[in-house]
Amino acid sequence: MSENKIKQWARARMEPESWNRIGAGFAAAGRGAKRSGVEVRHWIGIGSDTVTSFRTVRLEPWRLVFAIVVILVPMTILSLLPWTIPTAILIAILFALILLSTYAADWVGGLSSILTGYLALDMFFLGQRNTLDAWHSTTSTWIIVVYFLAAGALVTMTEHLKHELAIAKIEASALRAANTAFYSVEIAAAQRPAGDSAAFVGVLEMILTAMVRVNRASAGAIYLMDGPNRSLVQAATYGGDEDAPPMEGDDPSRIVPLNEGFVGRVAQERRPVVISNIGPKDDVADVLATNPHVQSVVGVPIFDGQDALAGVAWVGLYVPYRFTQTSQARLQALAYRTIAFMESARLADLQVEELGRVQDSHRRLQAVIQTMPEAVMVIKPPTGAIITSNAAAQNLFGLNRGGAQIAPRRIDQLSIVPDPPELDIELPMIQAMNDGTTVTSVELIVQTLDGRDVPVVASAAPLITEDNEIDAVVCVFQDVSPLKEAERLRDEFISVVSHELRSPLTPIRGFAQVISRDLTREGGHDQHVKWLKTLEIHTDRLTRLVDDLLDVSRMRAGRLSVLHEDVDLVELTAAVVEGRRASQNTHRIILDTNLQTLPASMDRDRMMQVLDNLIGNAIKYTDGGTVSVGLHADEELVHFTISDEGRGIPVANRESLFSAFYRTRDANESAVPGLGLGLYIVRELVHAHGGIIYIDDAPGGGARFNIELPR
Repeated sequence: MSENKIKQWARARMEPESWNRIGAGFAAAGRGAKRSGVEVRHWIGIGSDTVTSFRTVRLEPWRLVFAIVVILVPMTILSLLPWTIPTAILIAILFALILLSTYAADWVGGLSSILTGYLALDMFFLGQRNTLDAWHSTTSTWIIVVYFLAAGALVTMTEHLKHELAIAKIEASALRAANTAFYSVEIAAAQRPAGDSAAFVGVLEMILTAMVRVNRASAGAIYLMDGPNRSLVQAATYGGDEDAPPMEGDDPSRIVPLNEGFVGRVAQERRPVVISNIGPKDDVADVLATNPHVQSVVGVPIFDGQDALAGVAWVGLYVPYRFTQTSQARLQALAYRTIAFMESARLADLQVEELGRVQDSHRRLQAVIQTMPEAVMVIKPPTGAIITSNAAAQNLFGLNRGGAQIAPRRIDQLSIVPDPPELDIELPMIQAMNDGTTVTSVELIVQTLDGRDVPVVASAAPLITEDNEIDAVVCVFQDVSPLKEAERLRDEFISVVSHELRSPLTPIRGFAQVISRDLTREGGHDQHVKWLKTLEIHTDRLTRLVDDLLDVSRMRAGRLSVLHEDVDLVELTAAVVEGRRASQNTHRIILDTNLQTLPASMDRDRMMQVLDNLIGNAIKYTDGGTVSVGLHADEELVHFTISDEGRGIPVANRESLFSAFYRTRDANESAVPGLGLGLYIVRELVHAHGGIIYIDDAPGGGARFNIELPR
């Protein structure tokens, strides 16, 4: 039957209004179909993120049969019922059956069930039974139109929900694969040996695998930034051409300049770049070099913590595909994971490198300490536990001995006494541990296990933490036995030589005096008498030098003794001052005291030696002026002061002046004779009397020597 005859047959059996409505409906349906065609072409794209492909659904006979049976059987049963069923209930039942058909047989079953439902509705329930005459009635026509529209919407919605569910399942599967890949990446990153470049590349390859899987792609690559050369270097690939030979680390094909290729474009634009269908004009030589079958690609830049470009990552498919914003976001998220791994790997490598340097320094320090000839140990407050020591300390203190004896574990278990033992002083290591002060050059005696007394010079310094707490104390003991022996031999030599020198001095001076008197009686020998007087003066000077050497020898040997007797210090001081006034005429010497008498118990000769030596030094090292000798006392102490009007003594040199054989640079450069023993002897004599001596500035300039002695 021709189209015109069909139209004439339809008009003869339908109202004009119904025909017009149907025509308008078909026109609207045509326009909707055109729009739907555009959507369908998008839906049937492979890998679409919206719905699965309609091409996967074939027109299989079972789908048609299932849809027809699902509709016809219930509707036939309902038509045989003796009572009339409301149309709304019938249509609701049809919608439920159409929904079942669509769910079970996809859109093929849904469309088939719609047509079957219309036929069953028209033949069994609308108009005359077993006749397709529903279009003759306006009411029935509207019912049919509403039915078709609602059923079509129901099938479309159901299919869309099914497609969305399928996409959700695919997404969930991709996320599970990505999570598995993430877990593997975390394990590989945690187990990667620091500094292992092969393991580093392996972790990057695992990250790239996660990128490919989460986007259901076919190939991919990660490039890292080479800043000095302004290029990107391929670090990992996925889905590469299996027939291509493996690339070496310095293969030029792995290097892409920043202004070339697809990854160069991503790096320059610093944003995700998508190519849905690679064409001849697209510069993707770097992508095709990895896999020539790639037809669509998306790339994202990788930034470090300072927003500087660290690399580029891309994934691609073997078919044209428009990567969505979701795909780009997933890829970007994994790019952040890449930079996080790279940063942690860099920090781990730096940490291992720094740890290696620290360990090397520690080993070198341990080697240096162990080879030191001085005994070194470290003790821990508050008990003084010995936590480490070198070989010299172990040998000196017996820290490494075995057998029945127990090695000392604390500093108070060591046999250490002051030198000399009668001194009441705190050991330097105990002082450093308790007070946190550094103590140096303290003479001690170590009593060894074999019964020897080893003289040592000990120093101790605390190790202070950031919280200003004493963490440990480092103790150093230097064996000075050879020095002590050399000192003993020197003192013995000086003592012997001094005695031998002093023996001929007395007859020399005596014979010079005898000859001088004889020549004076004869007369006419003034020049010879003058020469003999000079000889007496130098003999006296030599005698004093020998006496000083003998005193030093006695002091070093511990044989210096002071004989206490009752003396009047005012009379003693005045005698020394008068003697010095008579022996020189270059200086004014005054006695500054308001005391008439001052009884005390001291060694008269030694105190006169002290005062005479200090006054003599004031005269010797100044060019004139006044030398003031002060004498004062309180209930417990006697105070002597000897002041001059010279240039004074620098603070840095004051303590050294009391050392044996020490002379300042000015004294050495001047013509003033001396051995540097006078002040050493003075200090030892003052200490022997239980007093102290120190130097400060005189009120009118110059130097002032202060002596404080117990009465």
